[in-house]
Amino acid sequence: MINKSVTERQAILILVCCVLATKFQRLPSLMAERFGRDCWIILSIMLVVDILFLLLILKFFEYSKGKNFYELVEANMGKFTAKLFAIIFSVYYCFKALLSFKSTHEFFANTLFDKLPWSYFSILLVVLLIFMTTKGLRSIGRSAELYIYLILGSLVFAMLLGFFSADFSRILPILNNDFTKMLGEAVKYYLWFADYMFLLFLIGKVKKSGKFKRNIILTYVITGVFIIAFYLIFYCVNDNMSQYQINALTSITQHSLLGLGVGRPDWFLVLFVFIATIISTGFFSWIICFSVSYLFGKENNYIFSTIVIIGIYVLDVFVFKNLRLIIDISTNYVSYFTIATNLIVPISLCIACVMKNKKRKKEKKSDDKVCA
Repeated sequence: MINKSVTERQAILILVCCVLATKFQRLPSLMAERFGRDCWIILSIMLVVDILFLLLILKFFEYSKGKNFYELVEANMGKFTAKLFAIIFSVYYCFKALLSFKSTHEFFANTLFDKLPWSYFSILLVVLLIFMTTKGLRSIGRSAELYIYLILGSLVFAMLLGFFSADFSRILPILNNDFTKMLGEAVKYYLWFADYMFLLFLIGKVKKSGKFKRNIILTYVITGVFIIAFYLIFYCVNDNMSQYQINALTSITQHSLLGLGVGRPDWFLVLFVFIATIISTGFFSWIICFSVSYLFGKENNYIFSTIVIIGIYVLDVFVFKNLRLIIDISTNYVSYFTIATNLIVPISLCIACVMKNKKRKKEKKSDDKVCA
């Protein structure tokens, strides 16, 4: 299960789902609350930073030589460091999975099933996530491949509905806030970014073509531009009220389709887009299972998957009942752990890989001389 690989197309589509799922619901209102009409500028800067680190992450695919992420770390930095990274990423992706699970909770509980307790309804989601994580990366990749057109089609249509209600003069004047201060505050939201980190766990698990690197970069850039456009539409539809629009996607379509007299059919668009969030939660949970299985030297199985998913369920339903509480914890505390992980892990691994390669080349040269 854990050793199954995905195609290049599936890897790219998993990445697209994760990038979209972490940014299209709660984050727009959080950034609008803090940065106002300049939120899209901060978003653009953070996405550019992500792309720069993406180039670094892609370099590790060349170093891997068929090894997965933890095998690559073990070969270049030692078994202790690999185990340490496994613990760090288990915690790191626990927060990622909890945020995406909580987003699904918020949407279903408040929008569609306000009369049905989430603690009961979410058991269906728990079963689905256990199935996805146990079946492994290939199952998640196939899910992304199956639903991507429905996800993107619904998202584009929702954006078009918002586009015709948007007043783009609302983003003027640009840089209405202290730019330096905004950059300092931006790190608090880094848990929702650093999507390049997902690729670490696809190392050694992708059937790459010669255009893999180019395709990943191009997809990341296009998706980033798409998200920036979404944020512009979101703010230009809601203006100063945007900070109170906690369901960003429904808020840009709320004035559309009302004349049909059938309630709000735009909710179905949001529901289809939320498939990306479910796929992403499954992928984050799989990363946790992958990390835990490496720690214990066991292959991923139903036990690991069940424990991880039930743990996320318990955190959502019984520990972090208040969504605002987990957001405050994430922005004020977890964000610093996140940014340290996002920066230290790839940079330290890059240095280790370069040094190890130089050492191997020297040893090879010395061996050639002895043979000569």
